[in-house]
Formats: sequence, structure tokens, C-alpha cells
Amino acid sequence: MRTKLSLSYIAAFLALVALPAPAAAQSLNGLWDATVIVNNGIEIPFRMELSASGAEAKGSFFNGDEKVTSTTGKFEHGALTLSFDEYGTTLEATLKDGRLEGQYARGTRGAPFPSLLRAATARAARPPPCS
Repeated sequence: MRTKLSLSYIAAFLALVALPAPAAAQSLNGLWDATVIVNNGIEIPFRMELSASGAEAKGSFFNGDEKVTSTTGKFEHGALTLSFDEYGTTLEATLKDGRLEGQYARGTRGAPFPSLLRAATARAARPPPCS
């Protein structure tokens, strides 16, 4: 009887281990294709690099060859907040279904701009610039 009971526990344990793991949390880390919508609905595309470890996050956008990194940032419960003190701006967005949607607040310089970020997809290498 003791052997049957032990085998039952082992079988139950193995059944639990064999169950598929729940889907992993959506990752913030990597390159993102971003768009900010400015006056009259004009979409301005740009690239962002995001990373998070625990609740701490940072993001960088590219202004030509210049990489501008956030001063502070956090990512908790799917909500991202990045501050760019150099510009007096903040990016606030929520991650859902592989997209970050939110706004780019410009402090006292006017209403915030709506923003959208999507995980970057692999792209063919750009040809070198002509000299």
C-alpha cells in the first residue's frame, strides 16, 4: 500500500511538472520603432532602445547619431515612465500586446503628444551612405 501511495504522489508531481509554463511576461528589453504624433496629426518616427531590470528602467532615443538616455525610469505592472531631465520631458506608456501606448509630456511647453512604440522587427541592413 505504501508503494501505491508513493507512486500516486510521484505521478501527480510529474503531471504538474509536465504542464506548460504560463506565458512569460512581455519584455521591454530591445529596440522599438516609435512614433510621436505632433501638430495636425503629423507622425514623427524614431527608434528607441529600452531596458528594464526589476522596476528600474531606462530608455534611449536617437537624434541622428546622438543617443539620448533617460535620466530616471521605472517599469511596474506594465506601466513605463521615463524622464529626460535634459529636455524637461517625460514618456509615459502602457505595455499591452507587444505595444507601448501613451504620451510624451513636454512640461510647460504645451500639451503632451500621443506616442506609440512597437517592438522593432528585423530589417535588412542599410546600404552604406554615398560619399
